[in-house]
Amino acid sequence: MGKRIRNKQRVWPVVRRLYSYSQKAFWKWGIWRWIGGLFSASLNILIAWTIGQMLDIAIGGKWSEAITFIILISVFVLGRSLIGYTNSLTSYNYEAQAGYVMRCSAMDKINALPIGYFESKHTGTVISRMMNDIDKMQEFLPNSVAGIWSHTPVNMIFGLTLLFLIDWRLTLIVVSIVMITTFILSRISVPLVKFTDAEQESKVKYNAYLRDFIEGNDIYKIYGMKRTHGKKFESAVDEQFECSKKINRQKSKMNAITGINYYLPWVLSYVIGSFFVAKGDITIGALYSFAAILPNVTKVAWQIGNNLAAMVETSGIAKHYFELIDQPDERKNGQDFSSVNNKTIEFDSVCYSYSSGLSILSGCSFIVSAASTVALVGSSGSGKTTIFKLICGYYEEYHGDVKICGYPLREWNLHALRSNITYMSQESYLFDDTIMENIRNGRPEATDNEVIDAAKAAYADEFIMQTVNGYNTVLGERGIMLSGGQRQRIAIARAMLRNTPIILLDEPTSSLDTRSEYHVQLALQNLTKDRTVFVIAHRLSTIEKADTILVLENGRIIEQGPHLELVKRNGRYKELYSAQIAEVNANET
Repeated sequence: MGKRIRNKQRVWPVVRRLYSYSQKAFWKWGIWRWIGGLFSASLNILIAWTIGQMLDIAIGGKWSEAITFIILISVFVLGRSLIGYTNSLTSYNYEAQAGYVMRCSAMDKINALPIGYFESKHTGTVISRMMNDIDKMQEFLPNSVAGIWSHTPVNMIFGLTLLFLIDWRLTLIVVSIVMITTFILSRISVPLVKFTDAEQESKVKYNAYLRDFIEGNDIYKIYGMKRTHGKKFESAVDEQFECSKKINRQKSKMNAITGINYYLPWVLSYVIGSFFVAKGDITIGALYSFAAILPNVTKVAWQIGNNLAAMVETSGIAKHYFELIDQPDERKNGQDFSSVNNKTIEFDSVCYSYSSGLSILSGCSFIVSAASTVALVGSSGSGKTTIFKLICGYYEEYHGDVKICGYPLREWNLHALRSNITYMSQESYLFDDTIMENIRNGRPEATDNEVIDAAKAAYADEFIMQTVNGYNTVLGERGIMLSGGQRQRIAIARAMLRNTPIILLDEPTSSLDTRSEYHVQLALQNLTKDRTVFVIAHRLSTIEKADTILVLENGRIIEQGPHLELVKRNGRYKELYSAQIAEVNANET
């Protein structure tokens, strides 16, 4: 008993929140679906009652009066058809607008979430919340409004009242059966909460593995990973299948009970009712009306059962959706210091650790003046990328002080801060859109001529004009239509159009061939001119040109200074530099 109460307490608050979340759609469309449901349920009962009256009149030979009832029945049937049309229309619109609101809210939330959320969640999980979960929730809303809040009260109040007026004895028999089956249905529905939660988690795993399989398909093939990772995929599918079987088993039990609830009272009403007709207690027309109205009442248990199952299932889905919606946003306060002339960047004893406790940065301190280039050098995991993310304001749970333009990062408005920064990674992300629009993303209000000028400055115009449709060529997912060097030059053109005073480069030439690197280096010279540049450096040419080099090891800056000075120190930088020279010489021979 306690478990059932706990399950109800888990289900109803979530469903109630879902109703309130879509109240705008309800007051525009759902209210009409509810009113239409009241009318359609009432007309169903009135039609059954009127036909019974007509039968008694016709049997009595009063054909003129019977014609009046036939006309009345025709009007009711026509009205029921018109209301059926409006019910369908309002249901579709209610469902569509509720889905629209939920999708927009989810997208707004995703835009407002800190980057740490996405680093801790698989992309497939977020996509599942955006697609599958919302589809299920928006489907539930109009069905529940019609089934629970309009048909059920009309059938219970209006239908039961007429049944009692026709014959109270038959009605008591029916009510007893309905109460018993409803109690059984409520007991059977209890495990659905647990099964639905498990099914949703298995769907998230499935979506995550599926996305990995599609995006990493070339790696799966070349490394022969089908067997090992295929087992994980099959395991997720099996888990989802087992959960679905458990849910369907419970639903099948509920359907069996509702079948008994529907047919047993109907059969008994005819058997016992025929005996009452023979005794003269009720008329044939009254028995017909009773039997015709009865399904509207007995299906209340069926509606309650179905809607209870749907409510339990939807609550599990909505719970995960609201977990996303309830995630804390990035802060929105702060000031815009972009107009300040002091463009220095300062780290003062900065320490940062992941939520797991793993330390990434330990006491990092440096000052970078405006319009200078800083190279970050160190082994993988030394904290180079973390410094970039701190400058961008992605992480704020750090110790120490980070100052941009002389002001603490925590006092900056994050949108204003990022409007001063351009970040380019080794594999810049391009969208499945035209070349023109991919570059224009740097500054959406830019004209076509400004986009073309940026492409020329990035040494991209020549190869762009050689594509099928020039600047109107669609690049495909992640810019798959272009080579690595071409993608980087498109990204550099986008950065040039953005025209920010701070540039963060995660060595955008490290994975390119010599010819591609040459063009990208020329483009980078135009991009970084008179700007403050941080570059995670792997190539000697990039390192040597930097004004200052920061050497990181295990999250600490162990050396800093210009190239020649660090070489003379014979420290860690000299080791890394000598190793790269040896590697270059080996490749040349």
